[in-house]
Amino acid sequence: MHTQTPSVVRATAAFAMVAFLACGEPETAADHMEQHFEQVDAVQTAVIAGDLAAVKQPAGWLASHEPAEDLPGDWEPFVTDMQAAAKTAEEATDISTAAVATGEMALSCGACHAAVGQGTAFAFMPQPEETGVTGHMMRHSWALEQLWQGLVGPSDESWQQGAQGLDESPIQGGSEETRTLGLRVHELGAQAAAAADPAARAVVYGELLSTCAGCHIAAGDGPPSRLQATGEQ
Repeated sequence: MHTQTPSVVRATAAFAMVAFLACGEPETAADHMEQHFEQVDAVQTAVIAGDLAAVKQPAGWLASHEPAEDLPGDWEPFVTDMQAAAKTAEEATDISTAAVATGEMALSCGACHAAVGQGTAFAFMPQPEETGVTGHMMRHSWALEQLWQGLVGPSDESWQQGAQGLDESPIQGGSEETRTLGLRVHELGAQAAAAADPAARAVVYGELLSTCAGCHIAAGDGPPSRLQATGEQ
């Protein structure tokens, strides 16, 4: 049996503005970073749902958006890398290609944060304790969020928490295809735990996104809305 999974719980995009304003950056640069976070988040949400069409608009925005005039010059290589990955996602003809590009975008964000010495702070979300299939899939979503934070932060602690969150027995129900994909998610969790290099982590993360999307497509559904996942009304 397959049930809809909660979407990845997102930390508020406001963290980007707070972090860069705290470094004394002009508001226009902070706005630029907030907008980037929102659009990358939209790409990732679409990929997880297996909705390639929904990837196009936010990925296109990221690929073509002009950087803020006061953006520090040493950020330029990371912005260029992020835009190249976004262009790949925009032009992708399959969800796997878009997923890999999403991992590369997260990698560029994290590399920039590390280079400028300003990590990002995410809102803490405890690991779900629900049981059964629903609880299992909620923990998948929680683990993906920790891995995402590990890449974007960048944060070794968050990355390892995400990898550990996938360290449990796969679900036995569902179709043969969804069982196979579920098993692959847990195999990738083990690979994530062993990945130390940011580039290697981005590759694993992209494959995880692709595998989750494949399962949602195979089951004929996608994760519920973010409002449902966070309990907001």
